[in-house]
Amino acid sequence: MRSLISLDSEEKVIDFCIVHFVDEANFAIDTHGNFTVALSGGSTPKKFYEALTQSEEAKALDWSKICLFWSDERACKPTDADSNYGMAMKYFSKAPFNKAKAFRMEAEREDRDEAAREYANLIQEHAAEGKLDLCYLGLGEDGHTASLFPGTEALKIKDRLVVANYVPSLKTWRMTMTFPCINSSRNIVLIATGAKKQKILHEVLESKDQTLYPAQAIQGKETPAFIVTDSF
Repeated sequence: MRSLISLDSEEKVIDFCIVHFVDEANFAIDTHGNFTVALSGGSTPKKFYEALTQSEEAKALDWSKICLFWSDERACKPTDADSNYGMAMKYFSKAPFNKAKAFRMEAEREDRDEAAREYANLIQEHAAEGKLDLCYLGLGEDGHTASLFPGTEALKIKDRLVVANYVPSLKTWRMTMTFPCINSSRNIVLIATGAKKQKILHEVLESKDQTLYPAQAIQGKETPAFIVTDSF
């Protein structure tokens, strides 16, 4: 299930994400005692995290009951400028957000497979019934999402939550949540803003062949996956 939410501006996209985050966090904490969320990299998520950590409603959440995961990561140290974790923690490392448990993908480790399996274990340990409460994703101009790139081996994985994934087009390794992990999340929000994303977003949503791009495989099970945009 997918649901398109087309808003007038990137600012309204961010506002929507803040309200949705707070609502789902409160619901999850009330329902099963904690809130597990996977964050994403990208320019719009960066603006979202900045705005979220300035929100009074977000500050009022019980951050000690929130677990921060990441949907994917580059094979770099957390201090590297390309690190999704490092980018997000510039905002979540200050009070009261630093009360949250933050679980970094150690994608730079030599034993990538072991690191991926350990990360999957953390998800199963902290997420109610092994399902994330909320997963954020972006959309690449080639139709990739998380680090699920066209033609890569991770697209075929059906029995693991997290894997190391080699991306030939970039000549690099990534760590990524798999489709089974993402699609089992109670809520999914794919953010695609800006004119550069308009063409690929139309193709992802409207193509008769729904197997062309990895992002087309994102489908919510409990609730529709929200595709939130300012450019449709």
